[in-house]
Amino acid sequence: MTDTTIQNKQQQANRAQLIARLRRTDAPADGVIAKRSAGQPIPLSYSQERLWIMSQLEPDNPIYNVAGAVQFDGLLNTQALQHSLDEVVRRHEILRSRFTAEGQQVLPGAGLPLACRDLADVRPDRAMQQFQHCADDFIRLPFRLAEQPPLRALLAIVGPRRHILLLTLHHIVSDRWSVGVLMQEVSALYGTYSQRKPPALPELPIQYGDYCVWQRRQQEKWAKHLEYWRHKLTGAPPLLELPTDWPRPPVSSYRGEVHGFELSAELSRAVKELGKQYNVTLFMVLAAAFNTLLYRYTGSRDICIGYPAAGRSQSQTAALIGFFVNTLVLRCRLEPDMTFSELLLHLREQALQDQNHQELSFGQLLEALSPVRNTSHTPLFQVMLAVQNVPLPDFRMQDVTVTPLTMNNRIAQFDLSLFIDERDGKLLGSFEYSTDLFEAETIARMAGHLQMLLTAAAD
Repeated sequence: MTDTTIQNKQQQANRAQLIARLRRTDAPADGVIAKRSAGQPIPLSYSQERLWIMSQLEPDNPIYNVAGAVQFDGLLNTQALQHSLDEVVRRHEILRSRFTAEGQQVLPGAGLPLACRDLADVRPDRAMQQFQHCADDFIRLPFRLAEQPPLRALLAIVGPRRHILLLTLHHIVSDRWSVGVLMQEVSALYGTYSQRKPPALPELPIQYGDYCVWQRRQQEKWAKHLEYWRHKLTGAPPLLELPTDWPRPPVSSYRGEVHGFELSAELSRAVKELGKQYNVTLFMVLAAAFNTLLYRYTGSRDICIGYPAAGRSQSQTAALIGFFVNTLVLRCRLEPDMTFSELLLHLREQALQDQNHQELSFGQLLEALSPVRNTSHTPLFQVMLAVQNVPLPDFRMQDVTVTPLTMNNRIAQFDLSLFIDERDGKLLGSFEYSTDLFEAETIARMAGHLQMLLTAAAD
């Protein structure tokens, strides 16, 4: 028996033990998310459960650290910013919680310590370099989920009247939608604190913990959802064999890089027009092109890719910070002589069916299907597609110009992920890729090939 096989078996045993510790008895189902009673234990949500297990198996792995940064140009009121961050943490219990096998425990509100780094006396170009080095360490520092809330903040002074705020959270408390909620609240609170007024945001009627209690009471829903996914994924290939520059290592390091690219305004319009022509979403058009690209690279006619769903089917969750996003699996089966329009309609049908069964968490699906675990790649799919259609927050602050910054955490959860944003009428793309497997030049060529496919499809 090889070392890798032994390691896989040990991880499976550890995972089973962790899942057993997390299980609890559920009460009858509720129709609406209600506020939990005082002192009621808060379980982990099903999505949180999977991340908690992973954090126990690999406690020093920063793969689920999420970072965001904004640059402030102007006269920043740092005291008002500190008060704003403290108030957001007070409002959202999830941001001041710790996590164990027994669930999540809300800690007394103590605010959010704001670390500072003064680089104002450094040359502007070198100041940004030094900030990037500092940010790399700040982002990759592991969280100890059982000890303290997984959220930290850094404010760097990088020039005259220029600051950068860097926030790092563990995915167990946040998702992309949540970052928008956080930024909107900071923006609103900063305005009131700058004018020495009390905060005016209404109190939240429920908390993420209330959602977790409600979710655990929905057992009657899971059976039909599980049956759908079990039928859909039966016989799916466990690994998409992309041609790589380097042999796949026995254990993934999750080290990654990002290659960004931009579709021209003309091509962006043509791609969106193609969607209207066939009554499909932008995601479906991009999924058809991406699957075609993967087929050209692998020759496989049966391809599974992951894609995110917001996971906020209850309207009460719209204003909450928390880990709601779920991962679905899009299975594409290409037939001989299939046209691109036929592929579009095939994927539209698949995606629409998936949406009816999106409430089953990816963690629940993995537990039910029990795919053979392999430390060299992720189960069920190794490629992700995410069309970032969550609206950017209108982040305005008094006497300060605010610019969102993209932070590269140099982590790749999957072999290859394609992210698409729409901004000012253009489609902006980025490939996040495993540096265990691919060279930068390979991914650059892949981005070019994707644009060629989209151009041909639009024509």
